[in-house]
Amino acid sequence: MKYILLICIYFLCSLFSHSQRIKKDRISLYYKTDIYALSIEQKEEIANFIQYYNDTKIHKIVIIGSADFRGTNTYNLKLSKNRALSVSIFIKENHNLKVQIKALGEQKNPYNYKPIKGIIRHRKATIICEYLLPNSILKKQNYKHSKKENYLNKIASLKKDNTLRLRNIHFHYGKATLTKPSKPELNNLLRIMSKNPNLIIALEGHVCCGNSKLTEYDLTKYTRITLSTKRAKKIHDYLLSKGIDSTRLSYKGYEFTKPLYFPERKERHKYLNRRVEVKIIEN
Repeated sequence: MKYILLICIYFLCSLFSHSQRIKKDRISLYYKTDIYALSIEQKEEIANFIQYYNDTKIHKIVIIGSADFRGTNTYNLKLSKNRALSVSIFIKENHNLKVQIKALGEQKNPYNYKPIKGIIRHRKATIICEYLLPNSILKKQNYKHSKKENYLNKIASLKKDNTLRLRNIHFHYGKATLTKPSKPELNNLLRIMSKNPNLIIALEGHVCCGNSKLTEYDLTKYTRITLSTKRAKKIHDYLLSKGIDSTRLSYKGYEFTKPLYFPERKERHKYLNRRVEVKIIEN
């Protein structure tokens, strides 16, 4: 009896331990009526979401498509499936990940709710990311984190006119808005600047999509030089707000004159071309 009890306890502990290693995160993409093809902004949103997680620790991706009450049940089931399928195809083309799709079809119309345009919150594809956190990956993650810090520490030893790309600071398509994973790197840069009071830098901004018919300029109504300048200024203003003296900082935009990747064959190439680099003015 005691032996059986020990086995049961061990089994339950194992299940609990395993469940603790699997985490979930999700985003939802919303569509206009009858649309299932991904827009450029939605592709960017997916790329940013996947980029936030290291591909080696992603267990699986589940995509759930749905539609609002407009149209027949058969039509809406097909539409919801196509929404999930279009996201699945995009992820498979750009990332080596296991993807499952589900089609929920038409979502129930709320009581006494009859808008002509339907309900946008029902016209969506939800991406659920299940990722693993075993000890081996946590150790690997910590190792990678230390490497990131080491590469930033090089800033303090660089000579005048040397440049260094901020590898983990990126922007949303057509915007000067930072992606979620950029914040830790931004704080690391602040740490370096605070520890080295004689360091004077220039922040250089860049845009993507130089070989595309639809450029970031077309999407945002900015000139590309303005957008690249705004990206550099974003980092500049953050450091300024945290107490770094303005005499130690400057910024400039270079539009698409210095791409890391050309031609840009993948969404990741565009993602990496939207960047800011640090140039040493005085050290």
